[in-house]
Amino acid sequence: MKTDRARTTRTLVIAGALALGAALIGCAQNGGSSSGGAGGASGGNAKMGPVANARTGDFVVNKDSPYYKNGPAQPMPPDGTFRADTRVTSIKSLGSYQLVRAADGRQGYVAKTSLTPAKK
Repeated sequence: MKTDRARTTRTLVIAGALALGAALIGCAQNGGSSSGGAGGASGGNAKMGPVANARTGDFVVNKDSPYYKNGPAQPMPPDGTFRADTRVTSIKSLGSYQLVRAADGRQGYVAKTSLTPAKK
């Protein structure tokens, strides 16, 4: 009986993680196609940090920040950490996360609040 209960709990946790991932993807797709102006982001993103409406460009990681290679909603620990002051190039926006690539080739999703536009 304990095995069945553990299996059911594990299944529910995985289903919840998948549902959260689908919701984030749907939210990002809706935000990207809204008529919120040139940036295409919805008004709800305005309070999320200095790059909340960013799409692409150069940024600096403003604090040590974990990154996720396969998307922000995964049931696994981070794939690594971008150290503070790492310069990255943004590839795309997904909800409250930004897909970025560092000069050394590392690529992953980081929280937008961890990014500051780079000074040119």
